[in-house]
Amino acid sequence: MSTERTPARKKAQAVAKYLRGERPDYVYIFRYLREELEISVPQRTQKLPYVLSAEELQRYYQVVWAGQNMQDAVLSKLLMYTGVRVSELVNIPGSDVDLGEG
Repeated sequence: MSTERTPARKKAQAVAKYLRGERPDYVYIFRYLREELEISVPQRTQKLPYVLSAEELQRYYQVVWAGQNMQDAVLSKLLMYTGVRVSELVNIPGSDVDLGEG
């Protein structure tokens, strides 16, 4: 018995030709094929977000508040005090922000 493997591209073409009429999707092929071949896919580990120390946060405040760019200060305050995501913040219309009332 030969221990030589079929090249991956050639095997993929053969499998594609065989399954083309079935119009398979990802789950149809890979999920069950992995189970059948007893192949496990390692799960990516979730990294916890980095949290600033009190000193780092204090330095950040000093730099932002001492700066001359009021727009940066307003954006930073909105991020920190409301807890919105950056993508949500950039999509807030200026008319929705009431600077007088804070």
